[in-house]
Amino acid sequence: MDDLLTQFLEHLRYERNVSEHTLRNYQSDLEQFLEYLAPAHPKTGKRSTPALAAIDHITIREWLSTLHTAQKKKASIARKLAALRTFFQFLVREGVLEMNPAKLVATPRLEKKLPVHLSIEEAIRFIETPDVTTDPFYPDRLSRPAFQ
Repeated sequence: MDDLLTQFLEHLRYERNVSEHTLRNYQSDLEQFLEYLAPAHPKTGKRSTPALAAIDHITIREWLSTLHTAQKKKASIARKLAALRTFFQFLVREGVLEMNPAKLVATPRLEKKLPVHLSIEEAIRFIETPDVTTDPFYPDRLSRPAFQ
């Protein structure tokens, strides 16, 4: 599995030309998923590699559920799912898997932030603020030091 992950990361770097930031995040996300599937042995640090064919959409949903329980943001969970989808799609193209199990998992809905607006007092203060560029003494202010 580690060899496939290395091949995938090289594919992203050299063929898809993704940024270093994306590459680092995908690697981290996929390593977290592998750690979830097969935690490292406490003494040896080695982990047993699960069979790729045994990974299904339910396994992926369970992992995403643990992330949600750990109070990860929906945007982070969506990115991790995108990394899995891309990885499994790579494995399908390479002939390692027949289908992409991550395709069957719905992307979490991202919360939409309401736009920030000015209060009535702030709007009035904004409108009443003089335009310094039309001030007749504006050039004079530029030539004098700010603190005299």
